[in-house]
Amino acid sequence: MHVTAFQEYRTWEAQPEEIENLLQREDVVVWIDMTGPNPEDTRVLREVLRLHPLAVEQVLDHKQRPKVEEYADYLFAIMNSVRVDSDDVHFRELDIFVQRQGLVTVHRFPEPAIQTTKQLVTDACATKGMTTGYLLYTLVQVIVDSYFPVLDKLEAELDDLEDKIIQKPTNQQLARLFQLKRTVAEIWRIAGQQRDMFSLLMRDESPYINQTQLRYYLRDVYDHLLRIYDSANAVRDNVSSAVDMFFSAQSQQLNVYINRLTLITIAIGVLAVITGFFGMNFEVMWPISMDNPVGVFFVIVMILVVLGTLWFVLQRQKRP
Repeated sequence: MHVTAFQEYRTWEAQPEEIENLLQREDVVVWIDMTGPNPEDTRVLREVLRLHPLAVEQVLDHKQRPKVEEYADYLFAIMNSVRVDSDDVHFRELDIFVQRQGLVTVHRFPEPAIQTTKQLVTDACATKGMTTGYLLYTLVQVIVDSYFPVLDKLEAELDDLEDKIIQKPTNQQLARLFQLKRTVAEIWRIAGQQRDMFSLLMRDESPYINQTQLRYYLRDVYDHLLRIYDSANAVRDNVSSAVDMFFSAQSQQLNVYINRLTLITIAIGVLAVITGFFGMNFEVMWPISMDNPVGVFFVIVMILVVLGTLWFVLQRQKRP
């Protein structure tokens, strides 16, 4: 558990046993960050912060969708952070309690967004006072903006896959396209749910976000969510188009192979006719007799002509 206290032009790390006293001070904003949470963190949530048992149960569950719920003395919000690991995109739940005197964040694993937010608010507190609303805005802004580079990476990978599909479609490419489609659909779903959250966060009667100027910042975050939602929808459509392109390219490639096999089959059939015709047990043959000294040479030349014609046709098929 990490407890950070913000006062005008001052930031310091506090001890967990100081939480109750800090929350009673009007001149201090407290940020309590928990990873896990462990049994001691759970005790603090229940006994020190006195959060509702249902809210604590949802925090321990870690399988909740993005949403905002109102309680008597605080707001309970759930957001999903995003992290890219190699070619996989992972979504992780971040639980946020918004109180009058501070913020409580709970997450199962270490979150880069938490460290980034802490640095931003520490720098901001050095030049101006800190409020719960501004602390919340900075945190959600960092979480939301982290989706943009992920979508850019997926779009770049999709463009690269399309180029490779045009050259030569493979089963590995198709499997990756289906994986991208699931990932982008999940981003689209989460962005839509988080977008709906802000309709409650930006309400005029919210006692936890009472600065008129801050609403413009939250509106900017809402606009970013709309862009993410639209971008994810566009990428999802592009992935579907890429899947159609894959099957079209694969069908075209199959047609080329079938045409080549057809020509090879025809050539083998012609060669079989030639060798079979001159292999018959007749003393007199046409157009050349069996006792002619150039007979074997004549048959070899006919075979080479057939093979040369086949090679010429196949080369023409390779040309665009």
